[in-house]
Amino acid sequence: MSVTEARPEVGFAALIRSATTGDHDRNESAGFMSALMAGDLDTDAVAALSARLLMVYSALESVGEALTLDGVAGEFVDPALYRVPALKDDLTTFRGDDPSAWVEESPAARAYADHLRTACPGDPGAFVAHHYTRYLGDLSGGRAIGAILRRTYGLEQAGATFYEFAQIPDPVAYKRDYRDRLDALPSKGIDQAAFIAQVHQAYAMNEAMIGELGARFLKSTA
Repeated sequence: MSVTEARPEVGFAALIRSATTGDHDRNESAGFMSALMAGDLDTDAVAALSARLLMVYSALESVGEALTLDGVAGEFVDPALYRVPALKDDLTTFRGDDPSAWVEESPAARAYADHLRTACPGDPGAFVAHHYTRYLGDLSGGRAIGAILRRTYGLEQAGATFYEFAQIPDPVAYKRDYRDRLDALPSKGIDQAAFIAQVHQAYAMNEAMIGELGARFLKSTA
């Protein structure tokens, strides 16, 4: 390439991905998740993960509802992504239809949910950062995890609906459009460094939650 030839710009979506690759890899290789996907645990472990995720997504989706009309965050709020109904269905499969049976004490999940409720309502960039970390992960690796869990733990009919997106028939196209919206954020005044810091925070809080599950379920396999 000559010195006068223009270099292609790196979009914000690619910058986020590059800056947080290490966070993603640590979460993906966490001991609990590795054991779960290897079939070394049981459906109680799947249910315990679902219970924690319900706390997190209840907070995220509640904040999203309040930001629907926001000029930045509102472009990302989409009921087709919502995971709370699916998590409730999965927990009903595992623990019955009494919601009190779904609740678990989880300081890590509680801290995660509390952060979403305090940091995101007044900061659309922070909301989108957490929205991106959770939902784009669900549409990518999460769908693959779901396929493994269904096969490994016999959840073909129920129990893994969290990983299904019936209202998104083309996840690849959806993710491409989502990344286009991410690329437009800097032009809307979103601070890139602050956004990426929130993505790091999201990964760290998820890692704490998964670590909590590892401390509980990996004792017998140590």
